[in-house]
Amino acid sequence: MNNIEKYYTNVVNSDKTKTGIGLTEHAGEYFGVIYEYGEVSFAEEENQDGTLNVSFDWKLIDSNGLSTESFNKEEFKNMLGDILVDIIDKHIEQGTLGYEDRDNNIITTNS
Repeated sequence: MNNIEKYYTNVVNSDKTKTGIGLTEHAGEYFGVIYEYGEVSFAEEENQDGTLNVSFDWKLIDSNGLSTESFNKEEFKNMLGDILVDIIDKHIEQGTLGYEDRDNNIITTNS
């Protein structure tokens, strides 16, 4: 997907206790949908082309009136994956990536 950063924005609820990802008009039928990511994991071995497969959980916060079937489409899942990779890439570039390892240790990266 070209210019994936146009497809999403960070959103915060009115009492600033919860954040999520809001899909913009560039996301087509998914415009107005809000969700959050859960656990993210990467394959231990690279693919032949040097890429890694990523798996992630996500939770729907606001469907914006779309049916459950809409979120089972491959197109939607691929978009969420592309957005996740973009978010991770941006945090790596900024030196602000943090994660929790399997022993529940919080680890942050620094530039």
